[in-house]
Amino acid sequence: MNKEMYNSPHPGEILCEYIYGIGKTVTEVACGPDTSRKHLSLILNGQWDRSVSTDFGS
Repeated sequence: MNKEMYNSPHPGEILCEYIYGIGKTVTEVACGPDTSRKHLSLILNGQWDRSVSTDFGS
């Protein structure tokens, strides 16, 4: 049996498609409460790591 490996997309890729699909910019989305533009940008660019808290406002 030959199984193909499937690499799921990074969450930032999915989020990026959604944000641009609804016609928003990173800055517009980051204007919401508890959201930092810096952290959102890191996630969208695939640079998220454990040093980025899930609390976007921090």
